[in-house]
Amino acid sequence: MASRQAIDTIRGYLFQFDNTILQILNIDDEESIFTIEGVEDIDITGSDGETTAIQCKYYQESDFQPSIIKDAIGWMVKDFSERLRNNNQLIKYKLYGHYRSGHERLAKTLTVEDLKTVFLTTVTRGTDAKPSETTEIHTDLGLEDENLEKFLLQLEIDIEAPTLEEQHSQIINKIIQIGLSSSSDAEFFYSKSLYMIRNLAKSKNESDRNITKRHFLSSLRDSKDILFDFWFANKVEMVNYCRMIKNKYFSDSQSPKSRFFLIDKSNLQDNELLELVKSISDKWSSGGRTVREPEKFCPFIYIHQIEEGSLLRLKSDLINDGYLFEDGYYYRGANFDVKLFLRDVVEKGSQYRAKLKIINNIDELGVIIETKPRNLNVYEFFSNIPYTNINESIKVYFKNYDYLKGVLV
Repeated sequence: MASRQAIDTIRGYLFQFDNTILQILNIDDEESIFTIEGVEDIDITGSDGETTAIQCKYYQESDFQPSIIKDAIGWMVKDFSERLRNNNQLIKYKLYGHYRSGHERLAKTLTVEDLKTVFLTTVTRGTDAKPSETTEIHTDLGLEDENLEKFLLQLEIDIEAPTLEEQHSQIINKIIQIGLSSSSDAEFFYSKSLYMIRNLAKSKNESDRNITKRHFLSSLRDSKDILFDFWFANKVEMVNYCRMIKNKYFSDSQSPKSRFFLIDKSNLQDNELLELVKSISDKWSSGGRTVREPEKFCPFIYIHQIEEGSLLRLKSDLINDGYLFEDGYYYRGANFDVKLFLRDVVEKGSQYRAKLKIINNIDELGVIIETKPRNLNVYEFFSNIPYTNINESIKVYFKNYDYLKGVLV
């Protein structure tokens, strides 16, 4: 049950984030301001100053019942009443949701009487110790029928929203239609869009949760980072998630590049990490598949959040298994030497040939990146949030060892 509820919660947030993306892509006014988690899930303020506050609901496994949206409408009426009382500008309200069935239970046109009896009145069940009580939100707020008539003019209820999958297809089609991306890369632009909206939603200050369509599109076009996060991973099956990323970014293992693999240790056991590092070395080193070796190269590996003792054991196990490596130190107690670390890989067949280069900490990683290695490719794998600010990197969320194997091995 807990797992089912967690999945439903994730899909609910995805529906909200996706609808935000779709609203931004569809709007004509590029200067309209979108506020994520403002008055409602999405607030849209046009150039004319008019604001629409949208609350999203996703109940794919549930039939519609008026009670499901009762609290939401009650909250909207309270916000409306406060604006009336303070002579503030009124806004429009929209409830936008998907339900399995039961759509006929919502009246085509809401009357004031419907609003009062169905959505604003609550009667508690009485007991021997306590009689039943009736609460009327409109009465408590001092709202007259004419006020409620005005509220209904500001309210829109749409309970026939598409499924999460249908809405996703609409986003992909729109990304292609407006020329933001080709059809082959549309999913990757969607992933960046999702990450951008999710980051806005996390900001504490409302001003930091604002974005216009113009800024949204320019950020997508200008950013060279590629990011696949928790939310994107939860939209697709693990096999499809891994295959899509592998085919796009990890199919060419034998071209001469400076490949940096940054791996979060958090969700990995020591034995899993050892096997992963060896697999990366085997696959992404020169000469692994061909006799000819026009250029020599090997992968660079940084393990994030690994304890010193675990790193030493990893190095020892690698040596014992025949995987010679460079780590930028001439001798015990020496300072890190970036030139030593970046020196050329020796000829194939030499007993001193390094099969990989291990970066000991994030500070050394920064020093190495500053030298601007040629043909630089940075792949950052994270299990919580990205942990570097390296430009033009590919950041990939993974849940466990199987995800990493699916992408890299």
